[in-house]
This record gives sequence, structure tokens and C-alpha cells, in this order.
Amino acid sequence: YQACNGEKVTVSGARRLHCTWEPYKDGILRCQVPEAQSGALDFTQLFANGTRQIRARYPNRNDAKPDKRAGYINPAKALADADVAPMPDRDADMTYDGEPRKGIVFNPETFTGKRWARPDEAVIHIFQAYYWGNLQWHIKHIDWDTHQIWFGEGGHQMGAKWATTPAEIGESSRFYIENVFEELDAPTEWYLDTHEGVLYWMPQEGVNPATAVIEVPVLKQLVRYVGTRLQSVEYVEFNSIHFTGTTTTFFERYEIPSLGDWALHRGGALLMEGTRHCAIRDCLCAGLGG
Repeated sequence: YQACNGEKVTVSGARRLHCTWEPYKDGILRCQVPEAQSGALDFTQLFANGTRQIRARYPNRNDAKPDKRAGYINPAKALADADVAPMPDRDADMTYDGEPRKGIVFNPETFTGKRWARPDEAVIHIFQAYYWGNLQWHIKHIDWDTHQIWFGEGGHQMGAKWATTPAEIGESSRFYIENVFEELDAPTEWYLDTHEGVLYWMPQEGVNPATAVIEVPVLKQLVRYVGTRLQSVEYVEFNSIHFTGTTTTFFERYEIPSLGDWALHRGGALLMEGTRHCAIRDCLCAGLGG
């Protein structure tokens, strides 16, 4: 499979939304997405004219520095093992090897001054304490008086070879929190209200919302060919093709296939397993979800 004579070929896992935008407030537009309310459509990424937009977040994304310091803040500390959860899990009386932290304590001097109506929708992206990698959790609960942020599902995105607590976090763990409607306050940010079936978006200056092509990823994988040791897939090649528009996978199941430091989701925009003499040459993989 090859692009013909220098043509630009794109294979995308996204579908187009046909939006009828109307003003909301403060430069924010909104449109009806009935499928989101019914549960038929949900998405964690959005593209406008091929450019990935930013899920509403705090703090705002900052591209001023090409490193991990811009657009993040630090917690005051991690929640202690002795801290009592306000909403305990069903298995809270059990302990596990490599169990991740319960949450963090935020610094009110650097944290948002807004109050979130649906903190349980939010997702935290936070660096492991020693910057081995990045971790994600669903937010379970925020106590605004004690400055505690309690984690729900997540924290499984790190391997456990050199430490019994690979998902360790602390005051050095920079983080941001996304999917928060109240934090939609910067160009390119967006938020999907699945309760009402409404998409909110603040377009970038120079982008005409009436003609903008809005796309949302709905597929995890674009290419998948799987064989066995005795019956392998052979001589399949992709050349000079742009692959884009897959969904996020950081909440999918993770494994440690080589028993190393790093865990990963056994998937990908292109998944090849049990293959011989196959190749991906001169392709661009960008705008992917994981």
C-alpha cells in the first residue's frame, strides 16, 4: 500500500461532525451533538482543520518552553496511606503490591480558584515522582476545604521491576487536569457535555467556525494484522501514508511485556503481530491518541 506519485494519502480513525455553531459567551461557541447525550458518541480528542484542539484544562497548555515545565503545576504533596477516603472503594480493606497513590494535596496558591460542578469527569495527567513516565487517573472527589484530590481508576501506566511502588508521586510530580468545563478559557480549548449533548469550543483566531472541518477520533486502531508462529502474515508494506485520528488508550489495560520499567498498552494505530517480511516505510504517524 503506497501513496501514488507523491500524492498525500491520509488514513484516519476520526469521523466528521457537522456542527451548527452558535455563540455561548466569552468567545466560546456551542453546538448540539445529540449522539453524545444518548451515549452513541463519546470522544477525548477533537481536530479542527486537521489540528488537534485542547481539551479544557488547568493550567492552560503553554508552549513557551519545549519541556515538561510549561503548562504544569506541582502538588503540595501526595495523600498519605493513613488518609481516610471520603468515598472508599469496595475493596478498600485490601492491599496490593504496587498499589498506586490515593491522590494529592493541591497548593491553593497555584491551583484554580474556580469550583467544578463535575470533578468526577476530570482526568489528571501527572508525572511519576522520578519522572520515569506519565500517569493518568480519573478524579473521584475533590475536597476544596482540605485541598485534597482523590483518585479513582488509573495509575497503572508504569512498570514495576525496580520499585514496589512504580506509580509513586510527590511534590515534584508536575501535573495538569483536563476535561473541566469551567476551565474552558483559552483559544482551541473544547469540552463535550455528555449530559446535555452539547459541544463547546473556543476557536483560534483566524479560524472560521462556519467552514472549519471538525473531526473526532472513534477508532483505536487503523491497521491490524495478526498471524501466528506457523501461519504468519508476510510481505505487507505501507509506504508514504499519513496515519492519524485514533482514540486515547491510556485507560486501557497495560502490560509489562519485557519485564522492564515500562508498562504499555498492547495496541497501537498500526498493530502487527506474528509477521515476517513486513514493513512501514516513510509513513507519518501523528495526531494519535496513545
